[in-house]
Amino acid sequence: MLRAVARCLALLLCSLFAVTLYAQQFSADLVDLRPDRKSNPAKVYVSNDKLRFETQDRSAGGNVAMIWDIGHQTRYLLMADRRMYMDYSPVMGSKLPVTLYWHPSDINNACPEWHKLAEQMKHTEKWGTCRKIGSDTVNGRSAIKYEGSSTEGKTGDVWIDSKLHYVTKYEDKDGGMELRNIQEGSQSASLFEIPAGYQKFDLGNMRLPQR
Repeated sequence: MLRAVARCLALLLCSLFAVTLYAQQFSADLVDLRPDRKSNPAKVYVSNDKLRFETQDRSAGGNVAMIWDIGHQTRYLLMADRRMYMDYSPVMGSKLPVTLYWHPSDINNACPEWHKLAEQMKHTEKWGTCRKIGSDTVNGRSAIKYEGSSTEGKTGDVWIDSKLHYVTKYEDKDGGMELRNIQEGSQSASLFEIPAGYQKFDLGNMRLPQR
């Protein structure tokens, strides 16, 4: 179960990886828009090439966070309630193709890059249409809106933040995700460090010690 948690956190952090190319510093709430999900928003922190994602997961003992240092190629899963951490640095890969989706190099012409991503992931048979709708706003921030569809008839909308150059909202008939309460500014260095007193958890033994 912990491996699944780590994979989910890593995927979300991959989406934030490209933001570091713009040396951004900000925090935000990541909100799940699916109607059957009523959990509290996850918290995201970005400081240049360092990332932190916080959420709640009962299987991991409550509060968990992933901290990722792109420059030093390190990645750690922190379990605050158990004061333990897991080192995922040895399996940290290079920039994944999926980041092309979250951070297109040209926010005014993102469709070609998304089509390239579909080719890399061998999903071109599902590629339908993609078109730029134009300027819009997401929670008061300027954004560029796109509309897409698949050959299966599924449709969805994507918004790219005009300043961050990062997808801040995705929505389809089943729900979506959205970054809210974006606060630009310096982030504390302690957010991206393993707290003192935390013990390392062995990945080879997936059973957590009892409290």
